[in-house]
Amino acid sequence: AAHLRGGRAPAAILRAAKPRNLIASARRLASRCRSSRMASAPTAPAAATAALSATGPPPLAASAAEAVSAGLTEKVAAAAGTRVPETHLRVGHRYQGKVRDVYDLGDAVLFVATDRLSAFDRSLAVVPLKGAVLNLISHWWFEKLAGVVPNHVVRLADPNAVLVQRCEVFPIEVVVRGFITGTTSTSLWTHYRDGAREFCGETFPDGLRKNDRLSAAVLTPTTKEAEHDRPISPADIVKEGWMTQADWDTVSAYAMAAFEAGQRIAAEHGLLLVDTKYEFGRAPDGTICLVDEVHTPDSSRYWLASTYEARPAAG
Repeated sequence: AAHLRGGRAPAAILRAAKPRNLIASARRLASRCRSSRMASAPTAPAAATAALSATGPPPLAASAAEAVSAGLTEKVAAAAGTRVPETHLRVGHRYQGKVRDVYDLGDAVLFVATDRLSAFDRSLAVVPLKGAVLNLISHWWFEKLAGVVPNHVVRLADPNAVLVQRCEVFPIEVVVRGFITGTTSTSLWTHYRDGAREFCGETFPDGLRKNDRLSAAVLTPTTKEAEHDRPISPADIVKEGWMTQADWDTVSAYAMAAFEAGQRIAAEHGLLLVDTKYEFGRAPDGTICLVDEVHTPDSSRYWLASTYEARPAAG
């Protein structure tokens, strides 16, 4: 029922004859979503949840997730023999992103996190278990932030997959920074190093060094464009018609609240949440939701809190 290229497929995808697998769940989900399209907006996600409620994580994927959480090196090594470079599920319409395969199920969407490693718009490698680890981290954070900001998650369908409510995504990536750092052309440090003291509507004092902690977290949004993303100020977001003022006010408040909570939780685990990227969208009922992923190593920068002060001092 599925075809993956470039590596052995996990039992989650190959065992189509058994009910406890992603394909069977996705097929039932798609069928119920199609039959629910004439109903109100909340119906499809409810149907999707019901479609998946009788299923659990597939045996191999579950054992891999348990091995990671338990720190069992041998089991992780064994599970790492299974790679998910790409998927071809016979359900919905498939769209391939940089690291995820997305399946349009009508009023819901299935995100499958593959093991592809991408940087600077290039696919670099396939890293065993990367997809499952990132997907589980993101889901953990969505649950932790549920009381801070609404999100699009309906259900964790598999360690590699999450079922989400369809949202109209805003064409702006909301980057929140607690430190001045970075290496890319859109990074705060790059612009500051080159002499800029105004960036995305924020003013920065002279004398900052790379990796310094900012006096307060700042928002540095970027556009999502076909050719190249570009830094943009909140005023220009509204002026150029990317978002309304009301929508930006809501999104920016959610982003700052999520970052504050993320920094607090990270600190409890000995980490500094340095900066991160958020994406937001509007659900069918009008609710603005946090979408895509949250606080993963793919979308965020973390440092060890225990060595932060000593390393800059040592040069």
